[in-house]
Amino acid sequence: MNNNGKVESNHSEKLHKQFQEIRNILDTYGIEEEIDLDAVIPTYVLKFVLMPLNLMFNDTNTTTHDAKITDAVTDSCPVWRQHFISTSYKVNLLASDGYNVFYTSYSNDRPDIIGYCFLNNSNTPHYMDDWNQSQIVDMVWWNRINSFVCATYDAIYTVRFQNNKFRIHPEIRGKWSYVRVATNSNELWVWVNNDTDNFDGICIYDDDFDLVRKIDFGDGRFRPFTGGSTSFCLTDKLTASICERTVKGQQRFQVNFNGFEMMNFRTIYVDVIEGNSMIRTDGDNNFFIATGGRKLYMVSPNMNIAHLSLANKSDAIAIVNSRYVVVSGGTCTLEVWTR
Repeated sequence: MNNNGKVESNHSEKLHKQFQEIRNILDTYGIEEEIDLDAVIPTYVLKFVLMPLNLMFNDTNTTTHDAKITDAVTDSCPVWRQHFISTSYKVNLLASDGYNVFYTSYSNDRPDIIGYCFLNNSNTPHYMDDWNQSQIVDMVWWNRINSFVCATYDAIYTVRFQNNKFRIHPEIRGKWSYVRVATNSNELWVWVNNDTDNFDGICIYDDDFDLVRKIDFGDGRFRPFTGGSTSFCLTDKLTASICERTVKGQQRFQVNFNGFEMMNFRTIYVDVIEGNSMIRTDGDNNFFIATGGRKLYMVSPNMNIAHLSLANKSDAIAIVNSRYVVVSGGTCTLEVWTR
């Protein structure tokens, strides 16, 4: 524009040409996956007592941000309360049907145990039975089929507790060196490493346990946020997984938030791992993480991170509902947190 307020034509033509070049470049890119971040990332803000922590985002230009980790109990919102429930056997893994807790107890000299523990009635007996299959390494509740899903290294089983009895049925057979399971409203995801056919990835099944599709991690582009995985979970909008990473000589856990094609849109490095780690969700973009220590982390994709200080070391979590979380660490005690 000149001093008289008129646009110089040659400058306008130059700008138009530059915009056209940018547009041509953008047109060459294809869409790998569309993620509605407004839909998957909550907009609420939590207020806590703050301590420093580093967050790292997996962008084209990776940046490190000053983040905050908080003590949830010391803040006025929400208020968490704690109580304990004793079990007849030590609890190694657990899951919840939204009311009570199903668990497994490992044994070296006899079959493993499975048990169903009532949370709100101490006078009701805990039901137990032998688990005469190979050892359970992961378990979740699948509301769509009203059953627990249990993963072993050679099969996926469903377990239904009915009329005070366990009904166990094998659904998927395989031979895996690594296997974890997760569910959402419609699908079962089985993350496996199959040494027989060299498959490392996720198999997705419908509620008839028919294979719908696979996500193969073999091409290497998933490796930064799938290698070293120890646990994962699903909502109806995203996946979240934990991978162990060595940072400055310490084992820390990396939380990865991915779309349904496992394309990463956010990665958070949190704290030091003290034992086995597990991640679970309440299905509403709130994620709970146990790392084998005395902290239960609560993480959301929008960088809100808080922790509960536990009485005992814990590496297993069951989300009962939006108000109840149960943890255990291989003892005969369930630590129950309510809000």
